[in-house]
Amino acid sequence: LEINSVEPPKMLRSIGKLLEICSDGSKVVELRKPPDGPIGFYIGRGTANYDYGIFISRFSDESLEKLFSGLMSVGDEVIEINQRPIRDLSLDDVYGLMADKSKLVLRIFPIASRRDL
Repeated sequence: LEINSVEPPKMLRSIGKLLEICSDGSKVVELRKPPDGPIGFYIGRGTANYDYGIFISRFSDESLEKLFSGLMSVGDEVIEINQRPIRDLSLDDVYGLMADKSKLVLRIFPIASRRDL
């Protein structure tokens, strides 16, 4: 049996919070970007089966996926960023919308709420 000391995390930060659950099954979440890096998730364009929407494709690493748990998951569709619909934007334009903001409000349609799967 080995005893190791456990140190508190060096930096604690709020990653975000749930603001609203909408009647259509979507939810509105507020995310806070870290001061020294990217927000921690990637997006991708869906196929024709999913009307070419913008989806959460992956997280930067497993620890971030756990932090985002309950707010968003891989496969969730991002419908709006800061109240702006993004369906018709290119991926570069969507990344541009997110790049210079310290706080993002996303409307997300969770994969678990989809009826077309």
